[in-house]
Amino acid sequence: MKKTLLTLIFVFSAAILFAQKEEYRREINKDFSVQANPKLSISNIYGNINIVEGSENKIVFKIEITGKGKNAEIAKEYAEGVNVDFTSGNNHVSAKTNLPNMKCQNCGISIDYVVVVPRSAIMDFNIKYGNLMLNDTPKPLTVEILYGNIKANILEDANIDAKYGNVKFEKCNNLTAVLLYGNLDATAIAKAVIDTKYGNITFGKCGDTKIISLYSDIKADVTANTTIDVKYAQVAIGKCGDLKLKSLYADFKSNSVSDADIDIGYADVEIETCKDLVLKSLYTKFKLADISSIKANSRYDKFVIKTINSFNITALYTGIIIDRLNNSFVADDFKYGDLTVKDIDKDFSKITADSGLYSNFRLGLTEQHNFKVNVSAGNYGNIDAGKIKFNNLTVSKEKNTIVGVGGKLDSPKAEVKISANYGHIIFDK
Repeated sequence: MKKTLLTLIFVFSAAILFAQKEEYRREINKDFSVQANPKLSISNIYGNINIVEGSENKIVFKIEITGKGKNAEIAKEYAEGVNVDFTSGNNHVSAKTNLPNMKCQNCGISIDYVVVVPRSAIMDFNIKYGNLMLNDTPKPLTVEILYGNIKANILEDANIDAKYGNVKFEKCNNLTAVLLYGNLDATAIAKAVIDTKYGNITFGKCGDTKIISLYSDIKADVTANTTIDVKYAQVAIGKCGDLKLKSLYADFKSNSVSDADIDIGYADVEIETCKDLVLKSLYTKFKLADISSIKANSRYDKFVIKTINSFNITALYTGIIIDRLNNSFVADDFKYGDLTVKDIDKDFSKITADSGLYSNFRLGLTEQHNFKVNVSAGNYGNIDAGKIKFNNLTVSKEKNTIVGVGGKLDSPKAEVKISANYGHIIFDK
């Protein structure tokens, strides 16, 4: 939809500007001798800029101006009225396009630059209603562009402000970009800081990355340390280093994350593998495969976890399903929720849940496990211990509690401690 909108804008603009029959062309040629690391500045409107690498210490301009009108005389007058102001000094060359002060209906103009520059040139462009084409730029590049696209090969240090246009390049060492209603497509970026609205970002590989995104999808194959603040979008990263994510109405998906700090609401999260995951979440669905540890503050969420070592959570109205728990589950506060753990490692350390109000617990504990137990279902709840045999057992029907030792060991290290007022506790594989 966004791409179609941009296409229609350019087509509509072209139809207004260039739909006339008569045209007149003229050409401006200018060259300037420069030293190493010259600076080039160009300000242009209604035309393209094509930068070509040269082998001499010269900056060479070839500017083609095309005027169009309802007759040849008007087309010529319009083209001849265009002026390009050149300035040079202190190893700095600049060119600025000035349009004629004419009121003309059904007239059009295009001013297209081809500029040959030394490889060491430092370039600065201000472009309206036109495109920028470059090859390799090993020096700093600054671009402000409105209603135009940027296409490049390799950039070293780029600062880009693009509105209503797309940016595409192969590689960049250091990118700072502000994008509005346009897409960014890059194969590899070493470091990036990006602010984008109403467009999409696609990377192959990116190093340290900071992105602020509104209504802009983000897709990357590989990123290093990544900070993302995103609203109303989709984020998909194949392999991610350390991640700091703030998300609202924006889904996140990754095959691999090192460590993650996620503040998220009203979204879906899918992660295959992650070491340490810190969460603050609201109305979010989590589908997690292989996680080392989670520390979460959760409200109205749903977790489906394949394998996890340690899980520490404070939860309200949250449901959790764990296929396999290796070490520990600790809920400091667990209200109006459900916990199901299908399989628990025989060498687990603890499962504890304090203040389990209106919550149900179904734990895959069997007679093969050894653990100290202190569980209470409080008022209107019940406890079903399945086939587990307990030693040193204290059962209080009045308080609906079981205190003792489950399994064959007299003094096991593992413990299960749950308080579940108005809830159910079930031990069953």
